[in-house]
Amino acid sequence: MTTLEANHWVKPRWTTLLLLLVLLAWCPLVMGQAFAPQSQSPTTESVEEVSIIQEVNSRQLGSGYCGYYSKAVGPVVAEDEFRNLIEGSSGSLASSKRERCEFLNRLKIDFEKHSLLTYGVTGDCFVRGTAQISRSDSLRKYALRITKIYGGCRAGGSFEGWLVVEKLRPDYKIEVELFGRDESGVTRRLD
Repeated sequence: MTTLEANHWVKPRWTTLLLLLVLLAWCPLVMGQAFAPQSQSPTTESVEEVSIIQEVNSRQLGSGYCGYYSKAVGPVVAEDEFRNLIEGSSGSLASSKRERCEFLNRLKIDFEKHSLLTYGVTGDCFVRGTAQISRSDSLRKYALRITKIYGGCRAGGSFEGWLVVEKLRPDYKIEVELFGRDESGVTRRLD
């Protein structure tokens, strides 16, 4: 094969390769335009953190596990329920619950100005939890973000937290978001 014949075979390969590279570079741009979502008006959802005025939990010195929280009941504790927990009624079962919930007397709450929220998590014997609450006026909702923190123990356990916050707006709903943080510090959504 002569040099001229060899160049004849090389030129089409380089031209084809160059054309192929141009097409590959150009296709995503065209395909991106074709499959790009239609422009939507941007939502201006403003989310505002709600200050936690006071907090007690089952890991603080002198606290206990009251055992009130349940997903069926929800996070908001009504004033009459709160009074029942700390004052109780007669009978040995009520007396036992009153003793377990006695630490709640530390909460200084005026139900005219404040709301009381509770949350609970289960896990290992050293499980802890944190909570943050935010409000979206445009969506008319509160988001209670609970983070369950792994404690490094193999036995079972539970954690309970109580939060005093500004009075919740009556026509807003509350969504509970549950996250978990594992032993390596990675946080992910659980619900």
